[in-house]
Amino acid sequence: SQATVYHQLGIVAQELREYEQARAHYQQALDIKIEFGDRFSQATVYHNLGIVAQELREYEQARAHYQQALDIFIEFGDRYEQADTYHQLGSVAQEIREYEQARARYQQALDIFIEFGDRYSQASTYHQLGIVAQELREYEQARAHYQQALDIFIEFGDRYGQAGT
Repeated sequence: SQATVYHQLGIVAQELREYEQARAHYQQALDIKIEFGDRFSQATVYHNLGIVAQELREYEQARAHYQQALDIFIEFGDRYEQADTYHQLGSVAQEIREYEQARARYQQALDIFIEFGDRYSQASTYHQLGIVAQELREYEQARAHYQQALDIFIEFGDRYGQAGT
């Protein structure tokens, strides 16, 4: 469908860091999905629009898009997809130094990753929780989160993740 092609063009533009072009393609995809009442698949487009806005440092716009995605994932009971969106909401809050909000959102993401047994996704969330704790000068908590992230990266043989932690 046209919506799918526009969405894929948005992904390609985003990968090329052509964010305005990505936004235009995503918006075209979203308009078609709205026109045809395809509510569930709108969520992924909103999520991607959030990523683009965040890359452009348009944090309130990013938060609004992520929230729209989250609302749809909740409406349809898609717990797993909620986790990625909670993680991104945490990232936005962290960028604008709303550390308690960031921690709450990351924790929501982590709880879902644990619920689904997604160990690898837990690692990046533990890492971000470590950064937040460090920013709040909660150094023992930061160390514990970093260690949890490191243990998972080691478990998966992710040497790059290990180095970053």
